[in-house]
Amino acid sequence: MGVVQPGMRAEIFTDAAPTKPYTGQVGFISPEAEFTPKTVQTTELRTKLVFRVRVIVDTHDGGLCQGMPVTVKLYLSNDLNNDPH
Repeated sequence: MGVVQPGMRAEIFTDAAPTKPYTGQVGFISPEAEFTPKTVQTTELRTKLVFRVRVIVDTHDGGLCQGMPVTVKLYLSNDLNNDPH
């Protein structure tokens, strides 16, 4: 979490369309870890320690809903062609 900052570029992937990423940026990071909610689905239980992060999506087509499980790739620079974290 030490490298995640507001403004970082992100790609958001849904289970329904895993090859069609949405783009956005980190808008908020919770200052405290939370207990892993029971609704978290695997991908190794989406890790054991959870920080709430809000990603602001650049554009979307109605395929994203608040609270739905997604996979987010964060980029250290604003270039989405660089390696994600």
